[in-house]
Amino acid sequence: MPTQRYHHQDSVVGDLINPVQGIRDEQRRKGIQPKDHMAENRRIIRNISYQKQREALKKEEEANAEKFKLAEYQNVGSRVMQKVSEAKAEEPKDFLKAHSGAAGAPHMYPREVTTAGSYVPRQSTLPSVPKQEDLAREYEERKQARITKEVNIIKSNMNAIKRQTEAMKAAEAARTAGTEQTHKRGEVPAYLKRFQKQHAAEEAQRQREQEEARERARVPHGTRLVGPEEKEQLLSELRKSLQLELKRLNSFSVANDSMQLIKAREECERKIDQIERTIREFERPGDLFLALD
Repeated sequence: MPTQRYHHQDSVVGDLINPVQGIRDEQRRKGIQPKDHMAENRRIIRNISYQKQREALKKEEEANAEKFKLAEYQNVGSRVMQKVSEAKAEEPKDFLKAHSGAAGAPHMYPREVTTAGSYVPRQSTLPSVPKQEDLAREYEERKQARITKEVNIIKSNMNAIKRQTEAMKAAEAARTAGTEQTHKRGEVPAYLKRFQKQHAAEEAQRQREQEEARERARVPHGTRLVGPEEKEQLLSELRKSLQLELKRLNSFSVANDSMQLIKAREECERKIDQIERTIREFERPGDLFLALD
């Protein structure tokens, strides 16, 4: 039988021999690592110190940072600080009487030796304390004077900006007056005339192209349109041909009725009939179309 190990941490005998020394010892025996409070406190202290350093650095940067100013006021000093520096420091008011003696000592003057029968009242050694109403009135006067100064400064700044703006406008007007283009008033500029002429030429060309397109669209396929001059010339030639054929027809002899003469007369009559039909077609009102050769 194996020997029992009473010193084991889970045994009752072991607990009696080696008792638990607090809750941290109990956690260690159970395999739990106790929390290191000292390390946690050191970490918190480091974080607080780091946060304070950051805040101090931020305040220092804000104090050293250049305050925002408009570009037009970069070289303008503060009028308020100038007046404050030029103003004389107000002399402090001492409500205690001079020669009041050492601090804590009774404010008393030695009595003068008086002769018998004369009475001199005792002089007061206490300082004259100002009243509450006087202090309040003096405070209000100072406050009103400070507000008046601030209002005057704002007004003067506004006037300075206004004068500067007017000067800039006058300089700009003087600069642009010399470079302004001069031309006759009421007359169309040359570039507009050129544009109008070019536009009119383009419009005329476009209308001609449209008219030609419409003419081509109504001409039948395989034919061409005969113009008025060409039409008159063709009619004149047809009439001349008709006169020649009529003259030839009248030249045939009626007594001679040979076969050759009869055929020639019939051919002449056929040509006359064809020429007359062609003349009637050409004289018809409207467009004339001829077949392409």
